Amino acid sequence: MPSFLLYSDWLTALGGGERYLYAIADAVGNEGEVTIAGPELPDGERMQRLGFSSAYRVREIGRPSLPSETAAYDVFVHLTTRLPMRSAAGRSVAIVQFPADNAGAVRCWRHPRGRLRSGRPRLALSGYEFIVYSDFVRGWLRRRWHVDAEVLTPPLLLNGDQPSLDELLPQKHPQILSVGRFFGDGRMKRQGVLIEAYRRLPAGTRRGWRLVLAGSVGADGRSRVLIESLRSSAEGLDVRFALDQPPWALEALFCSSSIYWHAAGFGRPSWRPDRAEHFGMATVEAMSRAAAPVVFPDGGQREIVTPGVGRTWYSVEQLVELTSAFTEDPALLAAYQRRAYDASSAYSLAIFQSRARALLAPGLGAASSQ
Repeated sequence: MPSFLLYSDWLTALGGGERYLYAIADAVGNEGEVTIAGPELPDGERMQRLGFSSAYRVREIGRPSLPSETAAYDVFVHLTTRLPMRSAAGRSVAIVQFPADNAGAVRCWRHPRGRLRSGRPRLALSGYEFIVYSDFVRGWLRRRWHVDAEVLTPPLLLNGDQPSLDELLPQKHPQILSVGRFFGDGRMKRQGVLIEAYRRLPAGTRRGWRLVLAGSVGADGRSRVLIESLRSSAEGLDVRFALDQPPWALEALFCSSSIYWHAAGFGRPSWRPDRAEHFGMATVEAMSRAAAPVVFPDGGQREIVTPGVGRTWYSVEQLVELTSAFTEDPALLAAYQRRAYDASSAYSLAIFQSRARALLAPGLGAASSQ
């Protein structure tokens, strides 16, 4: 029975990357022994509240000791944005959320950009296979680290089976939802931009429609300051903050929301592609619950919200205009809700698990489907 070590550089974040890692654990767990690890361990009560499985052994392994620890495992999977650590496992796979722009930026090696082609940084990549969330990230991995990768898009991980459209549409309220982590200075998910867009909606729309901003909150002080700043900017508006929601509550928000907003990447400098949405699983989750997506078309969002599936915007004014068209025309909104729902089927958990087994444990995917 093969042994797997799944390692996240930021396990305590318990964000989308960690959900992805746990989904991989579920995909290979029946056919091997899985250990999940990170340099620090998250609070167990918070893990349970956010719906993370307790079925796997969880270890604290510091980065300095990680190379020697990998020797005890058949497969080492490293979720990272930095150059992966050297590995002594039978197979080594790096899931690169987004590649750091040079060796110095990863705080692992300190060579100029051009030296990544050779020397110690190059050795750090040798022996690894690579997986990414999207073609967007794959392109930047080729450009920055000069390696190729397999694309394994994240799966739908909402509770239970996907409801039918006939079940979902009667649950819809005049509610706009956005889901994304609240962390740092807010320049990633851009919740502040969404509050401003909501403020600019016609007064009649604001009287009838609510904006809900949901997501996990970083444990650092800057994230808490961000939350207070956003609350202050939303004062006097019908804006609800749904923080660190358990899975059942997040599911209820997706099911009851009619429109989904996403602003990651808006206003980013061209030299900061890492601030684009690397994929955008929350958008797919909203689509699977028949919320019409209105998103900024950057990064992986372009691959999800294709023409006809949803609407894309390039300015706050355009976001307001497109949203108003939905709120004023129920038939138009319903048409896009149906299209979004149909498009989400490409991201089913079954498809992900089969693909993950094929990539990480060749032969298991075929054997499990027989």
